[in-house]
Amino acid sequence: ALLSANPVWTSDYAFMAIYAEKYTLGLYKSSTNAWSLVPGVEALEDTVHCKEFYVVNCQGNIFACDVTPPSHVMKLVVPYPQEYYYDSNCKKYIVESPGELLLVIRV
Repeated sequence: ALLSANPVWTSDYAFMAIYAEKYTLGLYKSSTNAWSLVPGVEALEDTVHCKEFYVVNCQGNIFACDVTPPSHVMKLVVPYPQEYYYDSNCKKYIVESPGELLLVIRV
C-alpha cells in the first residue's frame, strides 16, 4: 500500500493498495472520498509512486496507472525483456533511484 502525498500536508491525495487473492489494485481518492477497483491488470506484486503510480505484475511487466477521474487506465510502459530468464516464483519490486525507476527481481 502507498500514498501519493502526505495527508498532513495536503487534502488532495490518493492511496493505492494491492489486495485479495488475485492481487488486484484498489484506489482511494481523497477528492471523491471513495474506493474503486482499478481494472486491467491482475497478479500484481509491487507499486510505487514517482509523479504517478506504477505497478509490476508477476510476469515483470511495468504499468503506469492514470488515476484521474472518471476512469482509471493501466498502460503498459515497460514490457519484461524477453531475452532475460523468467521465473514467476521470483518476487519483483519497483525501486525508485534518483530520477529513475528500477525493476529488481529477487531470486
